Amino acid sequence: RFHAAFSHAAIGMALVSRQGLLVQVNAAVATLFGHPEAALVGVELLSLIDERDRPALERQIREVRAAVSGSLHCELRCRHAQGHEVWASMHGSHFAGDTMTGEHLIIQAFDVTARRLAEDRLQHLAYHDSLTNLANRSRLSDRLAQAIDAFRLNPADQFSLLHLRFERFQQLSDSLGRGAGDRFLIAIAQQIQAQMRPSDLLSRLEGDDFAILALHRGGGVQHARAMAER
Repeated sequence: RFHAAFSHAAIGMALVSRQGLLVQVNAAVATLFGHPEAALVGVELLSLIDERDRPALERQIREVRAAVSGSLHCELRCRHAQGHEVWASMHGSHFAGDTMTGEHLIIQAFDVTARRLAEDRLQHLAYHDSLTNLANRSRLSDRLAQAIDAFRLNPADQFSLLHLRFERFQQLSDSLGRGAGDRFLIAIAQQIQAQMRPSDLLSRLEGDDFAILALHRGGGVQHARAMAER
C-alpha cells in the first residue's frame, strides 16, 4: 500500500541517498523535471537545482541529517529537461532504514511556478508604471531612501535627483488625442534611458513628470549638471 501511494501520489515524491543521489522517484517528480522516471534514478538531486538555489538546499539537508532540524522546506528553481525554469516547493525529512537500505531523505515536491510568476507580476505592477514600464513613485521612494542611508554612512556615496517635466504636453494630448500623448511618453522614456547608465533609475511620477536618481561617488553637482545636459 505504501509503494502504491508513493508511486501514484499526485505530489512528487523521491528517496535520496546519503550521497545525494535519487534512489527512487514517482511519476509526479518525473513530470516536474521533464525526465522519464528511470532516467532520474542515480542522478544527483542538486544537479537538477538551479545553481543560485543549491547552497540553501545543501544547508537544509545538512541540518536535517545532523538532527539540527527535523525537516527541510524551501522553494527553489529547478531545471526542466526542455530548458525552462520551474519553481518547486520541497519538503523533506530524514529516516534511517535497515543495514541494507541505510539512511535516506524522503522528499516531497510540487510545482509552484504559476504562483511564483503571479507574485512576481504583482510585485512588478506595484513598483512600475503600467504605460512606460518605468519605475513608479513607490520604487523611486524606496531607492531614494536607500541612497540617503548610504550617504549618511559614507558621504562619498553621493547621489543626484533630477526632475523633468515636458512643456505643452497637455496641448499635445488635447490636439492629437490621448493615444498620441501616450506614444510620446513611451518614446521619450526610451530616449532618456539611452542617455543613462545601468545604475541610474528613471521613474515616471505621473503624467509627464519624470525623475532620475543617479548614484555616484564624488563630484555631485558636476555629475548632475552633466546628466542634465545629456
